[in-house]
Amino acid sequence: QLFPSNSAAIEPLARELTINGVTGKFRLAEAEVPVFSEKKLGSGRAILANLMLGGYQNINLGGGGEVALVTSGVEQFCLNLRHIFSNLLQECGVTPMCRITTLNGELYPCMTILRQDGPNYVFGLLQTSYQGTEFKFDKFTEVKVELPCSGYIYSVRESKYIGQGNSFTCKVVDGWSQLYSIMPTQPTDLQLELPASLQRGAVLSGEYVLNHGSGPLVFHLELLDAKAKPVRLFSRNMRSSDNRGNFSGQIAWNAEPGTWTVQLTNVNTGLKAEKTFIVE
Repeated sequence: QLFPSNSAAIEPLARELTINGVTGKFRLAEAEVPVFSEKKLGSGRAILANLMLGGYQNINLGGGGEVALVTSGVEQFCLNLRHIFSNLLQECGVTPMCRITTLNGELYPCMTILRQDGPNYVFGLLQTSYQGTEFKFDKFTEVKVELPCSGYIYSVRESKYIGQGNSFTCKVVDGWSQLYSIMPTQPTDLQLELPASLQRGAVLSGEYVLNHGSGPLVFHLELLDAKAKPVRLFSRNMRSSDNRGNFSGQIAWNAEPGTWTVQLTNVNTGLKAEKTFIVE
């Protein structure tokens, strides 16, 4: 019984729950309070979970023998919690923002965000055990991501096209965040227009357009001097309200003459454009 009416019947400090045929003994935070207590609030309700997250339970697997009892039940504990709260949220009419599962269909615990920016969406995913910042890319879990929105999906970190639809698979590494862009149209290329040459001390102005792109969008600008060294004054992220924009900045009076390079990247898709001009 999820919400027992008689709290005095609860065993002090612990209580057993059976979920999908698996019985677990959970430690309680308050001995005389039910594992779950419910309070009606108008047309809604508040639910108190009386669980000690630091006191993991024993899982009775049944069948006898050495494998009948698992003494470290943290994974089963979290699985049970997800099952319980998933049912409670569904009863309240709450639908999930997304669904992350392993390739065999089991729910995968992680942190996610989904944000809409005009017609575009941005989706982020992170799984971490909070055990340092060493990324072990050879140790990963392959998962399937299902989103409530559909479109052309790009990996922002890897600057590559994933595919069209509302689902994709990816490899999750502990502590390594991932970011994806979902767009209603598929851009074809990024075009950049610059003057052929400039005098030292003049203002460099450029225009760009992401063909078949839909805004708002984010672009990253880099300027390399005649020695291919980045000019930090020009390094910037630029947000446009649609698929086009412009930029400007002054070339230093003591700039070295020669061939300079502008590099532009559309952050949403990873598409790049590069063009040179002469500083005289």
